[in-house]
Amino acid sequence: MPIGTSYEITITMSDETTNRLVDEGFYLYGFKAVNSSTGGGMPLVWFVTDDYATSTDITWQEEYQAYTSRKEIIPGGTISGINSYDIALGQTLTVDNISGTGTVGGSPGSSRRITVDNETTRPFTSGIAQLNHVAAGQTTKATPLAAFPLHGRNLDFFTPVEKVLLMFATAVIETSTVVEQAFGPGLLVDLTGVAQREVTYDIDYGWGPTKPNWTTPVDSLTLLTPLLIQQDRSLPVSA
Repeated sequence: MPIGTSYEITITMSDETTNRLVDEGFYLYGFKAVNSSTGGGMPLVWFVTDDYATSTDITWQEEYQAYTSRKEIIPGGTISGINSYDIALGQTLTVDNISGTGTVGGSPGSSRRITVDNETTRPFTSGIAQLNHVAAGQTTKATPLAAFPLHGRNLDFFTPVEKVLLMFATAVIETSTVVEQAFGPGLLVDLTGVAQREVTYDIDYGWGPTKPNWTTPVDSLTLLTPLLIQQDRSLPVSA
C-alpha cells in the first residue's frame, strides 16, 4: 500500500519539567482530527505513553486503515472488537457481513476521502485508524482516531486532518476510548501544508508557542468534538 507524506511533532521540555512529570505520574496523550460526511462522531484517544523525555518525537505517515466495530459510541467507553483493513485515500471498504467484516476495493486515486460502504442492514461504528510512533521502543499499531455511526445501507466518508491535540495528564485512559472533554491542559497543533512542528511544555506555564496561527491552547474541560471532528456534507470527488 502506498505511503505518503511523513509528519513529525517534536516536544521539548526542561529537565525539571520532565523529572516532575515522571515523578508525579503524568502521561502524554494524543488525539488526531478527522473530517467526515457523518454527524455524531466523537474523538478517541489516539495514543498514550509515559515514555517521554526532554525531547520527544511524535511521527506518523499518510498510512491508514478503515475499521468497523459493533461497540456503541458511549462517552468514556472503549471502541473494541475492531475489524480493520489497510486502505488508501480514494479506496472503499465494503462491509458485506453482519459481523462487520468486508473487503477493500478501488485503486488509490485523487480523492482525499476514504469510504466505508455498509451493504448490510446492521448498524456499526466506523472510522479510520492511523499508525503513530511515539518515543523509542514503543510498540506501534494503527489506532482509531474517532468513532462515527454507520447505519445500514449507508456510506461514511472520511478525510484525515493533519491537526494533533497533545495533552499531559495523570488520568489513566486507554487508547480508543471515547473522550468528550479535555482532562488536562492541551495544545492543538496544525500541520496543514507542512511536515514538521516544534512545541514546548512547562509543567507550570503550559504549552508553547501560543502566538502562531498554527497552535490553539486548549483548557481543561474544553469540549473536544468541535476541535477534532469536522463535518463535510459535500459529495466526494471521483478518483
